[in-house]
Amino acid sequence: MGKKILFSPVGGTDPIKYCRDGSMLHICRIYMPDVVYLYLSQEMLVNHKLDNRYVDSLERLGKLLNHSFEIYIIERPDLVNVQQYDTFYMDFREIIRDIEKSMNAEDELIINMASGTPAMKSALLILATLAEYRFQPIQVASPLGRQNSDYEERKEYDPELFWELNEDNESGFVNRCREIQCMNLMKLLKIDMIKKHIEAYDYPAALAVAKEIKADISEDAYALLEIANARVKLNRSKITQL
Repeated sequence: MGKKILFSPVGGTDPIKYCRDGSMLHICRIYMPDVVYLYLSQEMLVNHKLDNRYVDSLERLGKLLNHSFEIYIIERPDLVNVQQYDTFYMDFREIIRDIEKSMNAEDELIINMASGTPAMKSALLILATLAEYRFQPIQVASPLGRQNSDYEERKEYDPELFWELNEDNESGFVNRCREIQCMNLMKLLKIDMIKKHIEAYDYPAALAVAKEIKADISEDAYALLEIANARVKLNRSKITQL
């Protein structure tokens, strides 16, 4: 059985706010990933070094669930301007690429789409839509059932007290996670390319593109492309095999 891996930016409602899990902690509660990568901007890194709140909450959750989280901190101490989309797109793309390289075929990567700044969320949404790497985006609803407000002052954060007051630790808590099914823009573009190659009778090119998305097209369609390609190349033995 493969590992479940979570990549999560960390935001202002993490790890606990409004006496409920923040998005990062809630995903870990529901999905129980084996490995957790936490992405910390300068502000979040200050909090981490102040009281270890993010790791502490995961360790407490692990004891509650009898589950071990392998936690890695991705530090970005120079990341102050957290509204620049371009910065996050390139950084997230490289991080996810490196995580995927370390994964086995049975492993599953899930991504927290609910924590962090709007620029962070937008960058992850674009990555999910392009589908360059395979991962499952996860959205988490606000515990308030509406947009979060700022009525809760958290300048002083007590990890133990916030954990004790966390109502999601009680039985009967509500699962606020939702798996997002993003439109696979890259797949749509490649399917359109295949159609254009077929219209131009360029079956080798059509097959070459089809190989890139073989898992996303029907077996019959792929077999027909192989036959058409073999016919163009006068490969009769290949045609009879298919």
